[in-house]
Amino acid sequence: MTINQACHNLALVSVMDILIFAGLAEHKLISKILPLVNRGDVKRIVLLRINPLAHEKVTCVTPPGVLRWCQFLSYVYLFFAALMVNFRCRFSYAIGIHFWPHALLALLVGKIFNRKFVMVLAEEPGYWRNNRLFNYAVRSAYRVGVRGKASREYLLQQGAESGKIFIPPNVFAFSRQAGKESERQYDIIFIGSFTKVKRLDIFLDVIEDLRKRMSDVRVLIVGEGPVESEIKKFINEKSLQRQVTVAGYQRDIYSCLNGSKVFLLTSESEGLPMAVVEAMSAGLPCVVPAVGDITDVARHEDNALVVEPLNVRAFSEACYRLLSDRQFYAKLSENARKIAQEKKDEYSLTGAMGVWEDVLGKER
Repeated sequence: MTINQACHNLALVSVMDILIFAGLAEHKLISKILPLVNRGDVKRIVLLRINPLAHEKVTCVTPPGVLRWCQFLSYVYLFFAALMVNFRCRFSYAIGIHFWPHALLALLVGKIFNRKFVMVLAEEPGYWRNNRLFNYAVRSAYRVGVRGKASREYLLQQGAESGKIFIPPNVFAFSRQAGKESERQYDIIFIGSFTKVKRLDIFLDVIEDLRKRMSDVRVLIVGEGPVESEIKKFINEKSLQRQVTVAGYQRDIYSCLNGSKVFLLTSESEGLPMAVVEAMSAGLPCVVPAVGDITDVARHEDNALVVEPLNVRAFSEACYRLLSDRQFYAKLSENARKIAQEKKDEYSLTGAMGVWEDVLGKER
């Protein structure tokens, strides 16, 4: 949609309540903005992002196709698009999801038009340690959303005001169908974005080490992203073609999870990835690093194995323990499934709307 079309649509309703800068995969973004979309007093949401998204009450402004090949040019376009929209239409909040560059853009627009700026972090705030722009964004924000308790505690230790921090849950519908053990053809699965912070090089080092004891180990990697070519190169260099399948983006995540036994995450930094929650709800014990807010849901030797970050041997040992000890695996698998019951209210639309009500106020 063009900038003029967006302004025309907003003029029809005479008010634009919320402006959002965001990236993320489509389904992840929708899970974050649903509580806003479903508020009766939010007339319109203007979403500025590189890739289009169609959803009720959301006017999506994207750069022309010719600019999308360059992220820098795309974000410059979106910034000036936001300025043009705001010269013609009034909004109440400027929200940025992820600090760089989305929250920074929302901060700038909020400052220019004197609007309330809300920063919603999907990453752990410690990732931006010693970043002056990030610290300034935290100080300037009306509210800061984080993924869990550890992130909240980190910001408090850095001097953030306690009343400023909130924990907005993603709206999440748990699958009621779990796979049978006999249908689980893959031993290890990863689901997520192919980015450097996910450390899929470490993931493949783990598989290479695990292969020494389990030559027939089978691995499924699901996702897409900027380091995909590097991942495929690592697979070839390590001669893991027989063990590892790269499936790319898959809309039906649960069919992948129901065909797998253990979820492995080797990130160097995280917030609270929903893939971990999805995996647990499908009965997969998770092997995860002790970073970010993961331990809000992952309990060591109860429903997961939590290991030292970036430690290839520790990850490998944990995976081997789960795959070789059927009784231990069954215990963790059964406990992992309980996440659906434990979190169903928190991750419901009603629960998420309640959290955002504390930020935006009660519906008028």
